[in-house]
Amino acid sequence: MKFSERAKQAKQTGEIKLILPYPPSVNHLYATFRGRRITSAVGRRFKSDIAVLARAQGARILNGDLSVTFRVFRPMRRGDLDNRLKASQDALKGICFADDKQIIEIHAFRFDDKTNPRIEIDLKQI
Repeated sequence: MKFSERAKQAKQTGEIKLILPYPPSVNHLYATFRGRRITSAVGRRFKSDIAVLARAQGARILNGDLSVTFRVFRPMRRGDLDNRLKASQDALKGICFADDKQIIEIHAFRFDDKTNPRIEIDLKQI
């Protein structure tokens, strides 16, 4: 099944399926400025890019409780899985869900793919 067909089918069933760029580490998303924690330039750019890409793939706000499956394809055999999840989840707030407290179930898997690093995210209303 082609991605466009998969996305169309998901839209009809209260699901969202996304393929997004490999996220930066949470350590790079935030900076300290004058004693305050702020979103870094890398973080702002990542969130902006994710919003455009997710909407182009049919993302919309889902209501109610959500289940999320993350498949992270990392470019190198290093890095924490959960670090990349948080970055992607934060970037999708306001794009796929109003608040991350809606997420009551998380599944996460890590793979290696140095030629095509990415994160595949499936959100589903439950």
